[in-house]
Amino acid sequence: MSAYVIANVDIRDAVRYAEYVKLTPVTVAPFGGRFIARGGKSECLEGDTPANRVVILEFDTYDQAKAWYDSENYRA
Repeated sequence: MSAYVIANVDIRDAVRYAEYVKLTPVTVAPFGGRFIARGGKSECLEGDTPANRVVILEFDTYDQAKAWYDSENYRA
C-alpha cells in the first residue's frame, strides 16, 4: 500500500527554501519516492489551516517514507 508525506510549507526565507528545493529530490529517489504535487495555487476551503505551499510525496510503503524522512541525507 502506498504511503504519502504531505507537507504544508510556510516559506519564511525564499533563498534558503530555493536551495532546499534543489537538494531534496536527490534524497527522495533512493527510497523510491516520487513528487505528486509541489506547490502551485492552494486555497483553504474549510477549517483553520493556512493555505501555504503544499508538497505531496508518494512512496511504495510506509517504511520507505519513514526511512527517507529519518535518513542522514534528508536531515542534512
